[in-house]
Amino acid sequence: FSYVFKKFDRIGVVGKNGVGKSTFLNMLTGKLKPDGGEIRAGVTTKMGYFTQETQDLDPARRLIEEIKQIAEFITLSDGAQISASKFLEQFLFPAEKQYAFIEKLSGGEKKRLQLLKLLIANPNFLILDEPTNDFDIETLNVLEDFLEKFQGCLLLVSHDRYFMDHLADQLFVLEGNGLIKIFAGNYSDYRQSLENAEEEPAEKKAKPKPKPKELKKLSFQEKKEYEALPDLIRSLEEKKNQVTASMNENGKGYEELTKLGEELKSVESRIEENTMRWMELEEKMN
Repeated sequence: FSYVFKKFDRIGVVGKNGVGKSTFLNMLTGKLKPDGGEIRAGVTTKMGYFTQETQDLDPARRLIEEIKQIAEFITLSDGAQISASKFLEQFLFPAEKQYAFIEKLSGGEKKRLQLLKLLIANPNFLILDEPTNDFDIETLNVLEDFLEKFQGCLLLVSHDRYFMDHLADQLFVLEGNGLIKIFAGNYSDYRQSLENAEEEPAEKKAKPKPKPKELKKLSFQEKKEYEALPDLIRSLEEKKNQVTASMNENGKGYEELTKLGEELKSVESRIEENTMRWMELEEKMN
C-alpha cells in the first residue's frame, strides 16, 4: 500500500472489527512502527489525533485556562483570527461556562474540551477516531460545519454513516492482513458498488465458485437470523443512545465514566458485528 496524502483530502477508514483500523492510525501518528516499509511525514505536517481514549485534563484548572495554555487565538479557514474564548463559544461553551472548573464538567463536556484542545493547536492533518460517540446533535452540527471548512487533510473513522457520507469523498477499505483498498466515493457509494458486484451475471465472474446458486440460498436458521437482526440492531442503537446520554450527565465520577465507556465500546462492537452479519446475509439473498 502506498499513498501520498494531500491538502483537502477527505478520507474515511472502514473495515470490520479487528482488521487493524486503530493500528493503522497509530502507525500514521508514530505511536507504532510498521513491520515493513516507511511512513514519511512532511516537514510542515502538524498532526492532530482525536481518539476514544480519555486524555489528560487538569481538574483543578478552569476551562478557559486549559485552552489558553495552548493558544490565545486560532486562525480560521478564512484567515480570520478569533480568541480562545470566542472559539469556545462556537463549540457551545458560553462565556459564563468558561470559568467553571474542569472537574465540574460532564463526561460529554470533557470530551468536547479535549477536541477543542486539539483544534486550537491548528493541525493541518486531522485524524478523528469515532468522534460522534460522545457528542450530542448540537455539538456534531458545529463540528461538521468546522470540518467542512477545514483547510487540511482529514482522516475519519466513524460508525455514523451520515457523518461519514457527508465528510469523506474517498475510502481506505481495510480488508485484513495488511491489505488496504482505495475506493473513490463515500460510504454509500461503496455499499452500492458491493451490491452491484453481487448482481453481475455469474458468467461474467472469473473462476466462479462451485455451485454458486447454493451459496445464495439461506438455510432455515439463517432466514430466522436475518429476520431478527434489524430489531436487534435497533435495540442496540437505543442502548448506545442511553449509555451516551448517561455519560453526558453531570456528577459522574471517574470510575463510573470508565465503566460506561467500556459498556459503550461493547455495544458499538455488537452493532458493527450484527450490521456486517446482516449485510452478509442480505448479499446471499440477492
